[in-house]
Amino acid sequence: MVIRIDKWAVLSADLSTSIPDELCQRRLLGQVYEHPAFFNGREIITSLVDGCFGRYVMTQTGHYYYLLTPHPAFLRMLSELGYTYDEHNPMKLLKTEQTSE
Repeated sequence: MVIRIDKWAVLSADLSTSIPDELCQRRLLGQVYEHPAFFNGREIITSLVDGCFGRYVMTQTGHYYYLLTPHPAFLRMLSELGYTYDEHNPMKLLKTEQTSE
């Protein structure tokens, strides 16, 4: 079963560090729908993310989440840190190209 998660954000030790993406321990915070243990719209923090496949995320407990709309504050934070949000691969953080003038 795929659980949908809306108004989500990534919880990590620190997105601004230079830790390689594959070594970061990340969790999701958001409102879940179709979760077997929670009512629709309940805000939860997932177990650690184990893998990402486009808009699908698998956690260490074996749950699969489909990423709906990220939380606006999370998008603002990414922008302030210089990251570009990719709606097709939301968990992959790409540094925004800096242009020299």
